[in-house]
Amino acid sequence: MKRAMTSRLLTGVMATVALLAAGPMAWSAAAPNWPCVQRKVAEISLAAIWPGPELDAVATTWRDDAAIAELVQRLAVRRTSLADATAAIAEFARASGNGRARQLQMVMAGLLETINAERAEVMAGLERFGDGQKQMAELLRMENAKVSELRTAANPNPADIDARAEQLLWNLRIFNERQKSLSAVCEVPVLIEQRLFALAKEIHKALQER
Repeated sequence: MKRAMTSRLLTGVMATVALLAAGPMAWSAAAPNWPCVQRKVAEISLAAIWPGPELDAVATTWRDDAAIAELVQRLAVRRTSLADATAAIAEFARASGNGRARQLQMVMAGLLETINAERAEVMAGLERFGDGQKQMAELLRMENAKVSELRTAANPNPADIDARAEQLLWNLRIFNERQKSLSAVCEVPVLIEQRLFALAKEIHKALQER
């Protein structure tokens, strides 16, 4: 039983060595704490999602209109379905009358600012996660080195080796569980960008209707 336990632990240690040698994530010099395979894009540019006119004239005025500010907040939150958001944009456009073009542009400017701010918060959280994983990876390397040192000592202590190997495997399990959750979380900035693109498309469509 003891030999089987020791063998399992040492097998886990070998797996740890392989994992840490490969590196936990593909760190980038430009974004050292960015943990995702997706390239880091700091913010969504207007040109990437909006085929309509420039919004410079309304970029700072949309908050002054309470109805537009309320609509922007309603459209920006992800719990508002795209179907409901599309209906709200169409209804707003119908009610806007002769000022429709300017008001729709204000909505678009507000959405760009609001959704970029939300996305920035998500990305900051991802970078904090990445920094935590980097620190944990370094801890795992140090623990692994210590286990190797104990195993090659002149008078190895099996109990001490087993205890440290157990702790190493436990920490590795936590590291791996966090890594498993990363794929889904890294999709969030992409989903936010896709939502903004879809909303921009609907606003542009309403802008072109006569």
